[in-house]
Amino acid sequence: MNLILGPEVQEFCVNYLDDLAIITTGTLDKHLEHIDIVLSKLNKAGLTCNLQKCKFICKEIKILGFIISTEGIKTDPDKIRAIQEFPAPKKIKQLRAFLGLCNFYRRFIPNYSENIIPLCELLKKGRKFQWSGKEQKAFDFIKQQFINTIQLHHPDFNKPYYLQTDCSGVGMAGVLYQIDDNNEMRILGYHSKALKGPELNWSVAEQEFYAVISCLKKF
Repeated sequence: MNLILGPEVQEFCVNYLDDLAIITTGTLDKHLEHIDIVLSKLNKAGLTCNLQKCKFICKEIKILGFIISTEGIKTDPDKIRAIQEFPAPKKIKQLRAFLGLCNFYRRFIPNYSENIIPLCELLKKGRKFQWSGKEQKAFDFIKQQFINTIQLHHPDFNKPYYLQTDCSGVGMAGVLYQIDDNNEMRILGYHSKALKGPELNWSVAEQEFYAVISCLKKF
């Protein structure tokens, strides 16, 4: 699909397999122009759209677990509700299911990886599953983080990008953002990773540099 659409539509069209979303931050006429461009490319490739599954000129759409609008990207309330209502795991299979739900939206949560370290420890090979106060605290905390997830903004390709990173010694984290015309921060996404193995023994400078490299690769 990427080959069919070409690079010139990347600023206003996102796709996953055969699902497409055309997002325009300008006028209605501009949006109609974008729709025409995409449909023309599909027609040229001999592809058609199922009109029953299409929605045109919407203020926001739900697609692939996200709610996308001209303002940005938000989490799906139904999936967040599933996280909030998830009971404390009693076995590894349940814990994996919970983390699977959370990992899907990790880009919305600062310092996500560090906060779930106690839960991930239970997934290590040979580790006996024992749910204690430490795990319950991490479980409750991460669920709390999903109550009021922020909206991630679409990038403005005419403005500079800023990357802020940090490393705590057990995990690294970063945030990519831009500054709008009102001097307000517009967050584009969060990234985080738990340090493992020899990374835990690196110097502070090495860990901080690793955080920068990891975020640059991610974004």
